[in-house]
Amino acid sequence: MIPNGAAIYPNASLFNHSCRPNCIVVFERTKLMVRSIEPIMKDQEITINYTDLSQPGEERRKELQDRYFFLCRCGLCEYYKSKSHVDPRSALRCQNSTCSNAIEPPESLELGVEEYVSTCSVCSKELRYDVADVEKKLSMALELYDKGNKLRDKGKIITCIY
Repeated sequence: MIPNGAAIYPNASLFNHSCRPNCIVVFERTKLMVRSIEPIMKDQEITINYTDLSQPGEERRKELQDRYFFLCRCGLCEYYKSKSHVDPRSALRCQNSTCSNAIEPPESLELGVEEYVSTCSVCSKELRYDVADVEKKLSMALELYDKGNKLRDKGKIITCIY
C-alpha cells in the first residue's frame, strides 16, 4: 500500500486497526466513508486496517510498530504468531494437488543452496522446491501485484482483474 496523501479526519482516528478488519475505508472525493465488509454484531468493535493486508504478518507488525507505534495483537496476528500456524502470505504451498497446506519456508538458505526440501505436516508428502524457480515466481508475482496496484490507482479496476 503506497500512501498517496494526508488529511485530517478526526472521527476516523477513533477506529482501531485489525489485520482482519470488519470495515474498509473508502474515499469519495473529499469524503471518507467507512463500510462494513461483514455483519457487525451489537457491541462489536468496528475495525479497519492501517497496512497492506497482503504483506506477511511480520512485515505488517513491523510497519505498525514503526509508523503507528503499537504492536498489533489482533486475532490474526496472534493466530499466526503461534508456530503451529503458518502465515500463507509468507509460505510455500504444498505440491500435493489434494492438499492446500501452507509450508513454512526456511528462515534463510545458505548461499549456493539450489533446493529446499521439507515435509507437509498435513499430507506427509516430501516436498522439493527449486530455490531459483521459487525466487523467479515470487518476482513475477510481485511485478503483477505492483502492476495491478498501479492500474487500480488509475481507476482501471477491470483491467487489473485480467
